[in-house]
Amino acid sequence: MNAKAPTTLDGKEGEYHAKIFAAARDLQGKFTKPVALEEAINRVDFYNTGVSFSEDDKRMYFTRAKYNNNGVEISQIYLSKWENEKWSVPYPIESLLSEYRTRHPYEGELFGSKVLYFISDMPGGFGGYDIYYSPISGENYGTPVNLGPIVNTLKDEESPFFRDGTLYFSSKGHPGMGGLDNFYTEWNGTAWSKPTNMGYNYNSSYDDSFLRFNKSGNQGFVVSNRVHKEKKKFKNTETCCDDIYVIQIRDLVINLKALVNNGKGKLDGAIVELYEGKGKSPVEVKTNSLDNDFVFLLDSDKTYKAIIKRDGYHPDSIEFNTNGIFDDYTFSKTVTLKEKPAPVKRVVSRNEPIQLSSIYFDYDDDKILPDAEKDLSYLKSLMDKYPDMVIELSSHTDSRGDGEYNKKLSQRRANSTRNWLLEEGIAAQRIRAVGYGESKLLNRCRDKVKCSEEEHQINRRSEFKIIAGPQTIEIQVEE
Repeated sequence: MNAKAPTTLDGKEGEYHAKIFAAARDLQGKFTKPVALEEAINRVDFYNTGVSFSEDDKRMYFTRAKYNNNGVEISQIYLSKWENEKWSVPYPIESLLSEYRTRHPYEGELFGSKVLYFISDMPGGFGGYDIYYSPISGENYGTPVNLGPIVNTLKDEESPFFRDGTLYFSSKGHPGMGGLDNFYTEWNGTAWSKPTNMGYNYNSSYDDSFLRFNKSGNQGFVVSNRVHKEKKKFKNTETCCDDIYVIQIRDLVINLKALVNNGKGKLDGAIVELYEGKGKSPVEVKTNSLDNDFVFLLDSDKTYKAIIKRDGYHPDSIEFNTNGIFDDYTFSKTVTLKEKPAPVKRVVSRNEPIQLSSIYFDYDDDKILPDAEKDLSYLKSLMDKYPDMVIELSSHTDSRGDGEYNKKLSQRRANSTRNWLLEEGIAAQRIRAVGYGESKLLNRCRDKVKCSEEEHQINRRSEFKIIAGPQTIEIQVEE
C-alpha cells in the first residue's frame, strides 16, 4: 500500500481546533466512526483535549486551551459530571485556576486518598512542565503539590496515568529512546521509586505519550508521532501528527528448562526443587522417573535457585533471575551430576568412636539441623540390625565459651540426638547420652587460637560407640 499523499492547508479546513470524540467498539474489537461530543464540551475556538474519567465514570476531566502563534496562551482543566444521562456543562476547577498553564488531568490515589494528577508550568517546579497533584475531598480540590525531583526533571513531564499504585507518565528529561518516552514509577506508601522506561513498542525514537490501560489490563493505548506506512504527511514531514496506537498485552511466558545428565548422558529419576529468592522451602518440586527433562513456569522480576538431587549422586544447584525480561524467554540449563563412590564396608569394635558426619549444631545451639536426618536414620537402621547393641551417644562442642557451659551445652545436644532416636522407637535403655563439652577437640582450635568457623564446626560433632552387646559391627563408610 502506498503512503497517503501529504496533507496541505488550503483555507477550506473549517473548524480545525482539537475536539473530544467518542467511538464505540464492537465485539470484534473494531471501532465505529468517531463522533464529536456536544459543543458544551467542545467549545468553539478552543482546543479541547486530554480527556480522562474518574473510576466510577461519573466525572470527566479535560483540558481546554487557546494557542497564540503556535504557543499555548491559556490552558485550564475543566470538569463535567454525568447527570441525567448526559454530560453537564463543564466548569474550570477553581483551585487550579491561575495565570499559569495546567493540563493533562487524571484522577488517582496517594496516601490512601483520591487526588487529581496533572501537569503545570507554575512556579516552584523543576523545569518545563512538572507533574502535580491536588487532593480531592468531596467536591473540593486542594492546593497543588509538586510530585518532587524523583519524578520531575529539568525538562517536560506529561500525561500522568495512575493504576494500582503505579504512576505512568511521559518525559523528555529521564533517559529514553528519543523525544517523549513513557515511564512508570511505583508508590511504596512514602516515596516514589526511580522511574523506569517502559521499553520498546511502548516507546520509539519519536514522541510517545498518553499511555493508558483498560480496566482488565490486557490492552493499552499510546499516542505517538512515530512513522508508519499509512501515516498522513504534512508538508512532507512524516512526524507532524500524533496517532493513537493500540497495544495488545499478554502475560509473559518465562520458563526454566533443566536437563539432568551424568557422565554417560541422560539421567532419569532426579528430583528438582525450585526456590524463590532466599526462601528456605521450595515453591515447587518435580520428579521425572522416565526421563531427564524438567520444565518450570517462572514469574518475572524474581531470583531463583534450583537444587537437583538423585540417589547415588552428589546434589548440584543453579541460580538465575528473571529481572528485566520483557518478552517470552526460556532459561535452558544442563546439570551434570557426579556419581558418589560406592560405600565401603568396614568393621568397628566396641569402644571405637564412630563420627556421625552430618550431625552438626549451630554455634551455641542444641537444635538438630535438617541435614542430620541422614546419619540419624542410618544409626537407627544399625540399632535395628543389632537389637542387643547398647551405645554411648556423645556430643562435643568447640572451645569457644566457658568450659562448664560448653559441657552442659553438649549434654543438651546429646539429649536432643537421643530423643530423636527414642521418637523413632529405639528403647531408652539402649542409649546413654554423654556431653563431653570441649574436652576432646579434634584440631588445634583451643582457647585463644584463631580459627575459622569451618574449623570450629569440626569440633561441634556427634559420635557413638558400642558399649554393650556385639563385640563388632559392620558399617558403611562413604569415601
